[in-house]
Amino acid sequence: MAEDNSQPQQSMELEKEIPQAESETGSGGTTEKKEKPRFEKPRTILSWDAPSRYFEPKSPTYFTTLFALTAAVALILFVLCKDPLLAIAAVGIGFVLFALNKYEPPLVSYELLNTGIRVQGKDYEWEKLESFFIKEGKTMPILKIKTWLVYPSELEIQIPKDKQETIETELLRHIVYREEKKGDLAQSLDNVIETFPLNSNALIPRALRSLAGKLSRKKK
Repeated sequence: MAEDNSQPQQSMELEKEIPQAESETGSGGTTEKKEKPRFEKPRTILSWDAPSRYFEPKSPTYFTTLFALTAAVALILFVLCKDPLLAIAAVGIGFVLFALNKYEPPLVSYELLNTGIRVQGKDYEWEKLESFFIKEGKTMPILKIKTWLVYPSELEIQIPKDKQETIETELLRHIVYREEKKGDLAQSLDNVIETFPLNSNALIPRALRSLAGKLSRKKK
């Protein structure tokens, strides 16, 4: 009698297993396996507006000193080196510094996506980005992203202080954090100009004499 009761129970278990096996097979009898999509549709995680570059208002003394130093350096290069191209290059650098510090940059829209970074409508996917780090700015934190592209090789984005943690957490999911301490040419020139304000009459002649002496020794 015990054997008779076990047979119906086994047949019921087989009937339960058969539909499960059939549910895993398609109409043609082949197994259908759902794969996760390789790519995702762009989805905005965070968005904000910020100036397109770092900007710090300068005093009138800064621009007066800039013009004086530019003219003096251009004159020294022209007289001592006898090369007008170097003098023109010095004037060009002075003009660029004037434009960067005189006119405020426009606001640009930024978006943090699940697929990368969007700058003014242009997407930079994670595959194009190598590393990033965040440094403190005087007005807003500055996000620097190194890319694998020839141009731009680096993205510099100002980010809101209250969104810094969210942005950093999302970036760490895709690219590495690597701080680079390379110098900023424009910032270095700004520091030189601010070191020799025009109202310090003794400093500029001393600096120019030192520069002229070095150029003269180099020429010899």
